[in-house]
Amino acid sequence: MPDYDVIIVGAGPAGMATAITAQQSGLSVLVLDDQPDHGGQVWRDIQQNHQHRQSRSFLGEDYWKGHQLAKAFLASGAEIQHQAVVWQIAHPLSLSVTIAGIAQNLSARAIVLATGAYERPVPLPGWHLPGVMTVGGAQTLLKASATGADGAVFVGTGPLFYLTITQYLDAGFSVAGVCDTGAGLGSPSTLLTLPLALVQPKMLMKGLRWLRRIKAETPYFAHVSDIQLEGQDHVEAVAFAHGKGRPKTKMRIPSSHVFLHQGVIPNVNLSMASGLTHHWHHRQMCWHPICDRHGASSVEGIYVTGDASGIAGSGAAVASGHITGAAVAKALTGITIPITALWRHRMKRLQHRALRPFLDRLYAPLAETLTPIDANTIICRCEGLTQAQVTAAMGLGVAGLNQLKAYCRAGMGRCQGRMCGLTVQALLADHHKIPIQDMPYYRLRPPVRPVTLAELAAFHQADPDI
Repeated sequence: MPDYDVIIVGAGPAGMATAITAQQSGLSVLVLDDQPDHGGQVWRDIQQNHQHRQSRSFLGEDYWKGHQLAKAFLASGAEIQHQAVVWQIAHPLSLSVTIAGIAQNLSARAIVLATGAYERPVPLPGWHLPGVMTVGGAQTLLKASATGADGAVFVGTGPLFYLTITQYLDAGFSVAGVCDTGAGLGSPSTLLTLPLALVQPKMLMKGLRWLRRIKAETPYFAHVSDIQLEGQDHVEAVAFAHGKGRPKTKMRIPSSHVFLHQGVIPNVNLSMASGLTHHWHHRQMCWHPICDRHGASSVEGIYVTGDASGIAGSGAAVASGHITGAAVAKALTGITIPITALWRHRMKRLQHRALRPFLDRLYAPLAETLTPIDANTIICRCEGLTQAQVTAAMGLGVAGLNQLKAYCRAGMGRCQGRMCGLTVQALLADHHKIPIQDMPYYRLRPPVRPVTLAELAAFHQADPDI
């Protein structure tokens, strides 16, 4: 007998919504999350912060909306296990997880991956220096402890980029400069997606308000490129060019803190290592698991929901979670949730997704972060490999990413390619002069997260049949 009807990996917006709907159908549900509390990155520490809502009002109304879902999740009766690291999914439908330093196997009738997204790596010259971190990391400081860095420079573009700068301003922090790498509305392909985006006028107006305030209250530079993060033992300044046309204006902003952002991508390492089929998404420039409209993947019994199946934002993630929870319940029990509720979730997901094509094109990653051209830029942070070293290995007759590992160890570190995979893939595709989607990604294998020998030893003692 399986340990649970449903095991959900991830307690962010999609994971919580899936658990609520599945639990309402009478299924036994376990949610595994590697953080100390539920909420995911979007609503990190939402329960704790809600007690201090007045003093942390700078987090904004969109953040506080997560409290109702978090309350419903706690009241649903679903079992939650925090600080649980899932490092393998085996077939038929069992997973290996480490909880409190002890590894164990758990089985289920269905597994739902709600692993969310993470920030796209930004391999710029100097991005490895102390004092440089992602915008998401900077936002985490605000959510976790109401702390930040005065006089930071923000480099990047996108909704999370503008939101976090606004939160920093609301929290009373000074911003030394904003270097916006966005291309703007000039592209015809971007303009063609604008009519569909008008389905979400409030979101568009919110973004315009953020941008207008940022321009009014910070040194703001548009159309930024040729970025260099300067420093020896610590970042000391950001050098860049800005403006339309050629030549661009050269600038340098001294700062000991730099926050980078070039969008977010689905966290697919676990789904790839579990044998799910993926495809290259041209607009979002990353890999997506292939799923049907309910989240069912290419492997029977495994579902993927929320941003883990494609970036669409927290609103779409909540709706997708409810839809996936309903699909799992129907598959396991035959129970169908009321059609009105199902259609409401579908319409909400459709409404939130309508904005995404416009955002994907408007805030496309800067070309120099996709295929860095500076030979001294660190590409693989785990192994300390520069662009020159990776490129030299490619020149030895490397056919694909997996062979490249044997030549220079790119992708063999603790992150298993999360920080270098897309960059190495783009560089190798460019080297062979083939479309990036024709360059297969790393062949990921479990464990997808680091596992200590002590954990494995305890695992063996607990289950002598393994």
